[in-house]
Amino acid sequence: MVVWLYGYMVVWLICCIPINPSTLLPFHPSTPQPFHPSTPQPFHPSPFPPFSLSTFPPLNPSTFPPLPLFTYDHTLRVRYVETDKMGFVYHGHYATYYEVGRVETFRNFGFPYKEMEEQGVMMPIFEQTVRFRQPSRYDDELTVRSIIEALPDTRMVVKGEIYNPEGKLINNSLTTLVFVNTQTHKPMRCPARLVDLLKVHF
Repeated sequence: MVVWLYGYMVVWLICCIPINPSTLLPFHPSTPQPFHPSTPQPFHPSPFPPFSLSTFPPLNPSTFPPLPLFTYDHTLRVRYVETDKMGFVYHGHYATYYEVGRVETFRNFGFPYKEMEEQGVMMPIFEQTVRFRQPSRYDDELTVRSIIEALPDTRMVVKGEIYNPEGKLINNSLTTLVFVNTQTHKPMRCPARLVDLLKVHF
């Protein structure tokens, strides 16, 4: 009974004694205090090694898996009529060389361009860029390489490369062709047969 009364009195004293808030704070809020920078902490090195690009091995493109593509090489010989006064192949003939390469490419995978036109499909050029690196001369045997890197839909993009007899790249191009209906002259999708023939290479 005495213990119970003693505890009751302690609780009553805590609840009834007035408390000054300033005595509960380390400093009075209205009094400006000087700034004391924090004490610097000792440096503890990280257990992990520092990040650096040098820790990663350099990328070797030769180890990358080959990209899916279709490539066909066609050889032709420069005729005298295709050269200019300087003795070089006139620049306008390179577009013809690339066209010959594309036609022979279609013939190689079993869908000649003539047969495509007979089925009501033609392929006019939408855009073509050509970069001239080195000249070629009369009687040079050139290798025209046609590269298709993606399956066509309403367009087909063909990369072109021309190599001289020494195997050096002397010209390259990028040609975008569109599929057009021969009757209506309106755009259309790539013939299903052409897609099927190219799928085996992708």
